[in-house]
Parts: sequence; structure tokens; C-alpha cells
Amino acid sequence: MKEDQELLQQVMESLDIAQHASAELYHAIEIADDYTLNVLSTDMNELIASLSLIAKQSPSLLCMKKLSASCLCMLDSLTRLLNYVERDRKRAMEKIEFELLPLIQDAYLQVYFWGNVYPDLSRMKEYYNKEKPLLMYNNYVNESEESGAYKYELSILVLAYNKLEYTKKCVSSILETIPNNLNYELILINHGSSDGTKEYFESISPTKQLDIKVNGALGTTASRITEGEYVMGFSNDVIAGENAIANMLRCMKENPSIGLGVPTTPNVSNLQTIFDDNYNSETEMKDFCATNNIYDSFRHEQRVRLCNPVTFYRNFTALSIVQVDGHYFTPGTVSLPDDVASMLFRRKGYKNILAKDAYCYHYGSVTLKDDYRRENEEQLYRLAFHDFSHAFGFHPWVPGFCYDTALVSLVSLLDNEQIDILGVNSGLGSNPLKIKELYKEKQHKLNAIVYNITDSKNILEDLLGVSNHASYIKYAYDFFSRKDTGFPENYHHIVIDDLPESFVESLRFIACCLEHLVSGGSVYINLKGKGIAPMIMENHPDASFCENWVRIDACTA
Repeated sequence: MKEDQELLQQVMESLDIAQHASAELYHAIEIADDYTLNVLSTDMNELIASLSLIAKQSPSLLCMKKLSASCLCMLDSLTRLLNYVERDRKRAMEKIEFELLPLIQDAYLQVYFWGNVYPDLSRMKEYYNKEKPLLMYNNYVNESEESGAYKYELSILVLAYNKLEYTKKCVSSILETIPNNLNYELILINHGSSDGTKEYFESISPTKQLDIKVNGALGTTASRITEGEYVMGFSNDVIAGENAIANMLRCMKENPSIGLGVPTTPNVSNLQTIFDDNYNSETEMKDFCATNNIYDSFRHEQRVRLCNPVTFYRNFTALSIVQVDGHYFTPGTVSLPDDVASMLFRRKGYKNILAKDAYCYHYGSVTLKDDYRRENEEQLYRLAFHDFSHAFGFHPWVPGFCYDTALVSLVSLLDNEQIDILGVNSGLGSNPLKIKELYKEKQHKLNAIVYNITDSKNILEDLLGVSNHASYIKYAYDFFSRKDTGFPENYHHIVIDDLPESFVESLRFIACCLEHLVSGGSVYINLKGKGIAPMIMENHPDASFCENWVRIDACTA
């Protein structure tokens, strides 16, 4: 309605004024102009309080719910920084630069997106492509990239929401395992805690401390204040393993094609763990890290998707090229940040990497578990899946978002100098990609090539990010009859994740695939829900089965 648009415009203008007032407040503190300081602080307090009142009076508008939480955070930040002025002006100025101003900037972005963009798909596309880069930026990173010199080599962020006993273990492990002589900043983020987390962080004297009054109101604030060339983010229920930070940092430095990375951890989904048992003592964990956390680039496994109790990435790539922050799509409690980040990096052609040589211990959703218990977790995820599919055109957990262990158990690696792997309707492509990564890890072979064909046009962009070559074909099972693909004629491994509906067509396509295998090659077929297993057993008695998968070798055809 016209009244709503006028209200939104008024709010954004007020937030714009608040941004300029923050800069003036900073200057007044810097030059000890107490008169201007008092006038500005009073005006800012009244301005933010008036925005809070507007938000409460318009609860039906989604953006106003976001604004209400932001105003509480801004008022709290303003009060705290003013308390520092008498005894520590530098600290007060830092609170403006690295807390209050970023909070105001994020509030502006939130109001703009939820009030002017969402849920219009055409507007969302325009926002992602044109507007978000202007609203979501980090001047420190952009200026450092232009000058070629960063203030810090690494920014380490720890995000905590209560659970102080876990937070202490997390921070201590980071400080104990961080490489000597590393130029880093430690950013501790208190996300609405009420258990002494704020006071504990203050006792650590971190490089920066970001205090957010309301849990859930952090938004893009933290990303606006990082000054490191590289970034690592830790959830407060993680213990950093020996050499893990060093190995993750080296992984990024040595391979610019890496976009997003995570270490291997227990108590996480997506088949990302290599040490399942809970350790019985810290000595047991340290013993495991001593043997596992030895740098090995062949154990850096490319994945379609990553789950991230810990993340690492290059700051400029994430913020200025991929623009991973501020990419919203749902107002729900669950927003699938892992899936969104993984998608954005692979769609820009960057690799999502699981660093198996960087083990960290993860207790497992300690921070969010209590919140999910209070709500219907199944319903939260259902809403998130619906909104994700609406915004991006496919279900985030479509087949192929993670590889199948049953398939892996059937794979027989070959000794050929180059390996060609073909995926047929393999969803997001995890299964063919996993075979390629097995060659890298087990044989140190870097010339395994993945080709994918799909008849789902909406996931082609994602397939291109995890394939050497990928192509859309309206009817994928006619692939071998076409001469215009530019793909090889024969393959060492063919992975069929989805067969035609017809038994006759399925058997015909399987036979065709077998004709296009090199000597010693294999076809792997996902039989789930197809009922064709008896026919395959009859036609290929030497075939190998595991759960819903079958392997047929060239020599048994």
C-alpha cells in the first residue's frame, strides 16, 4: 500500500541519518568535543527510539519485526559506548566503528530487503545482482585488496549464544593452537547471551568484541568489520584441533580456486566426519589430531555442499565476488545458511572443500538445540525448503547434494593415466564427484575428469560448478546417439543416478552405457524405487549389488 511505502521510505531516511550521525559522533569523541557529543548522542537516542516505536506500531510488516530487534541492539550499543567515553575514548570510538555503525547499516539492508524486495522473485533477482553489492560491503577488505596489503592475515570469529562452558573451551583451544607469529585479529561475537558470555569475552581482551542485544539480530554486521585477508568462523561448540588452523590457512593460500572450506568434525551431517567416537579425554583427541592433522592437499576433498560449525574462506572472494552475505530468501527461523553458501560458491565456479587434514571436535548443535526443541523443527525445515525452492528453483536436498556410501563401497579404482567419469542425471553431482575425489585421495591422481549430463535445466548452473564439463539434454538417455556434445566416446566410470521409467528403456540405456566403457570400466546404477533389479541380475549375473546400487563391469556385459 502507498502508506506502507511512505513509512518504509521514512524509516530508511532515518537510518541514513543515523549512519551520518554515527560518523559525526565518532569525530566528536576523537577531538573531545563533549558539547557536540552530548547533542548527537541525545539526538541519536531519540531517533532510534522513534524507529523502535514505529516498528512496534506496524507489527504486520515483516521488515518492522526485523527493525524492532535491530533498534534494541542499536540503543544498547549506543548506551554502552557512551559509558566508555569518560574512561576509554578509544574503546568508545571502536564501538562506534565496529558495532554501532555496522548495526545501523545492517538495519538499513534488512528494512530495504524485507520491505521493498521480498517475496517478489524478479525484485529478489535484481537485488542479488545489482543492489546487494551496494548495501553489503566491507570497505576494509576492498581498500586492502586495492592496496595489496591487509591489516591482518587472518580474521578469526567466534559466535556465541549462551553455553558459556563450551565457549570457554572453544576460545581457549583457538588461542592454544593458533600458529606462532601469525598476524590475526580475534573477533568475539556475543549474540544475545545472558550467562556471562559478554563479561568473559571482555576478560579475553579480543581485537574486537561485537555485542548483539537480541539473539537472531546479528545479520550481516560481523562481515562488515573483518579486516583479514582470510577468515575462519567458529561456532562456540567447537574445539580447535592441533594444526587445524594452520592447515586450513595453508589450504586457502595454496589454492585460489577454493571458495568455501570446512574442517572435518564429528556430530555433523553430510558425511563430513572421519572420527565418529566421542573422545574420552582431551589427551585422546590430541593424540588423534597429532596423527591426522598433518598437511596433505590430496585429502582436501571437493564437495557439492558443506555443513559449517567451522568455516574458512578468502574474505574478498566471499564478500566482493561471490557476495555470500545478505543473500536472504526466507523469514523463517531456519534459513539453510550452509546450503545457500555452498550454492553461491559453486555457482561462481569456486570449490567447496572438506579439509580432512584439519580435524576439530564438534559437540553438535549445542547452541541451537534448545531453540529447536521449543518449536516444531520439522515444520521449520519444511518452510525453509519451500522458500529455498521458490527463490532458487530447486530443492536444496535434491538427489546428489551428498554422495551415497553404498555407491562408494562398489567403486573399483583403475590404474589408467587419465580417468573419465560420466554422471547421468546425478542431481547436483555428488556421486560422480566423489569418484574423482577418491582418485585424488587414494592414488594422488589429479587427472580424473567429471562429465555430467542432466535433463533438469534448473540445476545445470550448479552442476557446472562441480564438473569439468556439464550439459543439459532434454532427454538425457539419448546422450550416446548425439554427436554434438563434445564429450568423450568412452568412459572408465558411468554413474546413472536415475533410470528411465520404462523397463525397456532402462535396459536399452544400460546396454548402451556398457558399450561405451573402456576396458575394465564399470557402470554404477541407482536402483532405488525402480524394481528392475531382477532383470539386471538375470542379464548380468556377475553384477555386484550393495543396498540400492549395482555395479556392472565391462567384462561382464
